[in-house]
Amino acid sequence: MPRFFFHLRHAPGPDGLARDLIARTRVHAVRDWFACTFEVTDEDDRPVMTVPFSDTVTENED
Repeated sequence: MPRFFFHLRHAPGPDGLARDLIARTRVHAVRDWFACTFEVTDEDDRPVMTVPFSDTVTENED
């Protein structure tokens, strides 16, 4: 069975992984969670999919 890994990214580039941000600082340090993405990689660290937070929340239709 294939294994996949989910990474939380706050900014572009390798320094944008939010793991250190969450582990070492307060979560409210991220001002705009809609600027974050989930990056899915396979076992060889190849990108499979990127899902922006903004795609996971729908606006309320009134």
